[in-house]
Amino acid sequence: DAKKAEDILRRMSNVNGVRPDNVIFNQVMNIYCKKGTKGSAEHCERLLKRMEHLSAQGNRQVAPDVRTYNIILSAYANEKGPADAEKVLQRLEMHRNIKPNSITYTTCMDSYAKRGDAHNNLRILSLMEKSYENGNLQAKPTRRTYVS
Repeated sequence: DAKKAEDILRRMSNVNGVRPDNVIFNQVMNIYCKKGTKGSAEHCERLLKRMEHLSAQGNRQVAPDVRTYNIILSAYANEKGPADAEKVLQRLEMHRNIKPNSITYTTCMDSYAKRGDAHNNLRILSLMEKSYENGNLQAKPTRRTYVS
């Protein structure tokens, strides 16, 4: 249960000397994401803000990474739909330190494909190919991408 996992994360944060890292935060977010219920995406956003706050206070191990954003993107795709998922992709494209990877783009494409929206699916593929051509090697399309 997501709330129990978040409670454990909170308790862990309160124990002297025990500092959660981004892997633990990502696992809690992933539970919300897989649940796909109303409010899941907002819970993930709240956890992201907490990660950013802790990172700014000096806990670099909790800094969000591309996996964090991929989970948030999936949460929006599952709960709200492809347009909201794409907004997360856009945030990531504008991020200073983190760039979208093939999973980011493919997840967004899948969200459009589930709605039968071939136009936007192909538009995201074009963005992905352009990102790769512009030097983002993590955005290299895979076989999985082309069947999305």
